[in-house]
Amino acid sequence: MLRFENVGFTSADGERVLDGFGLALDQGQLAVVTGESGSGKTLLIQLAAGRVKPDTGRVVLDDEPVDSTTRGRETPVITQGFGLAASMTARENVIVPALAHGLSGGDAEAAATAQLEAVGLGDLTDHLIDELSGGQQQRVAIARALAVPGRLVLADEPTSALDKVNRTRMIDLLRARARGGDIVLMTSNDAELGEIADQHVDLSALADQRKAHSFGGVV
Repeated sequence: MLRFENVGFTSADGERVLDGFGLALDQGQLAVVTGESGSGKTLLIQLAAGRVKPDTGRVVLDDEPVDSTTRGRETPVITQGFGLAASMTARENVIVPALAHGLSGGDAEAAATAQLEAVGLGDLTDHLIDELSGGQQQRVAIARALAVPGRLVLADEPTSALDKVNRTRMIDLLRARARGGDIVLMTSNDAELGEIADQHVDLSALADQRKAHSFGGVV
């Protein structure tokens, strides 16, 4: 289980982004977090990955607090910037992280082939990243994450650069990962994706509630 327990976080400019935030995800669940820009979507991904520490509360994975000491765990993260190596091919961008997470050479190559095929890039595996479009690069980033075995997949707006057909395909792949027993936490600017999730969290709505309570003097 992945749990956010009474998590609070204040940004560098003093804005209270999260306050008493709670969320519990069980094995096999897909959660979609939506909200306006600046509402804390990317922050939740960073907290779950152990890249940022909350001011208050804690984030727990299988009863183990997530912090800097747990960043080496096998937790694939799909970031908005893709984080791909421009000097490598699509295949190499998938194989290298798989090797770093303990897969053998043969298993890493097989996983890269399978996942690049799954995202519809089987004919572009030997292309350099700079030769691919933004949408294609985003699909390589998704393939890279799904090639790594793990119990948790974190995806920060993984469909932002995709057309409708590929958007549906990528969502289906993430849902399949959850149905296979992993926890998938993803963010999106598309509120409609909340309808396909096991849990949907609207951070903008939560922020509005906090402001309303504060205005009304509710403690």
